[in-house]
Amino acid sequence: MPIIDLSHAFKRPHGPFQRCLKCKVLVVNEQVTYNTDKKSLTVGLGDSSIVAKCICYDIQQFPRFKIENVLLLRNVIIRPDRTIVVTRHSKSFISGPIEVPEERYNEARVLVNPPEAPYVTLDAIVNSPPKKLLSLKGQIVQVNLNCL
Repeated sequence: MPIIDLSHAFKRPHGPFQRCLKCKVLVVNEQVTYNTDKKSLTVGLGDSSIVAKCICYDIQQFPRFKIENVLLLRNVIIRPDRTIVVTRHSKSFISGPIEVPEERYNEARVLVNPPEAPYVTLDAIVNSPPKKLLSLKGQIVQVNLNCL
């Protein structure tokens, strides 16, 4: 079974990904409860060249996502914003060690726990230009003209 690193996986189109991704767990957040009974776990994954955010929705796989574990992930979903989604259909296996530079740990921390957005006054919001929503091809799809 061919093993691919994260940098090659993100060059492919987003969507379901059947091959094995080899990556190291760099950062782990606390479990989050949603829909009153379901849980998710957000972690930062990395290899020697790139970091990615991973959201795991399968409680059975939570114990494998510990800091410094090297994982092989299979049947995951790759989103266009460098996010990997692990569902109950995904498989994860603990693998042998890989080397990850120290700066990747800092990148993963920022990716998983982004800094808070700055506060903006209402005057700045009212006087800001209208926002445009662009399609993937760069065409204007919608202009937001919300008035306060």
